[in-house]
Amino acid sequence: DTPALPLLAGASESRVGRPVEQFELGGGSYSRSFLNYLRGLAFLKKTADVSGVRRVLEIGGGYGTLAEILVPGNDNLCVIDVDIPPVAAVASYYLQEVLGAENVLTYEQCREDDALDLDDIAAGYRAAVLCPWQLPRLRGSVDLFVNFISFQEMEPEVVANYARLVGGLGPAWVLLRNKPEGKPLLKDDGAPGVRRPTTTDDMVGMFDGFELVARDGTVFGEQRRDGRVISEVMVLGRPGRSRPGM
Repeated sequence: DTPALPLLAGASESRVGRPVEQFELGGGSYSRSFLNYLRGLAFLKKTADVSGVRRVLEIGGGYGTLAEILVPGNDNLCVIDVDIPPVAAVASYYLQEVLGAENVLTYEQCREDDALDLDDIAAGYRAAVLCPWQLPRLRGSVDLFVNFISFQEMEPEVVANYARLVGGLGPAWVLLRNKPEGKPLLKDDGAPGVRRPTTTDDMVGMFDGFELVARDGTVFGEQRRDGRVISEVMVLGRPGRSRPGM
């Protein structure tokens, strides 16, 4: 990590839900998921000046790891986690336990709202858990968009639609962690797969108005001993945005 904002050094995973897979390192607790997020965020900070990030949007946030990392140690930072049921319900429970119920806006609280103002959300909460069909209702802007893995569980046209909606919210930076070649193809034997894989290069093209800033599949991603890249981390930015040391 670097000393710039957002701070990562003090992050540690809670015991909420009685996890069975956690590593104890340096006085903190970390699941594999938690460590993967930390690696991705460390790469982001090394390649982009994100010290001014205050609003973070994630699609496919699981049980809320990103918010658990970023919110406690960074004042005035709000994370909006968008996911499908029942994962959104799990994330709502988990983040309310970790951050306090009063600090988390849940789908149940805003499901009937025709418009969701990001200024109001950030002013009243440290995190929000929404469902995908609420994305078009968001008004305002975010600074950073994050997706780890889940885009490749979708067909390319679905990912392109999400990228269009995200782009309309004006983020300066995009952080992605996915497999270069995408998910395996659907097979006749019923094994899970996709009709058409969404590659990482596809995603770079889907985010109109962004340029590829950096990508890594070894230190911050995952590369097997045979040289095969299992996942790579990518940072996209609006042209002209500053990077560390610039």
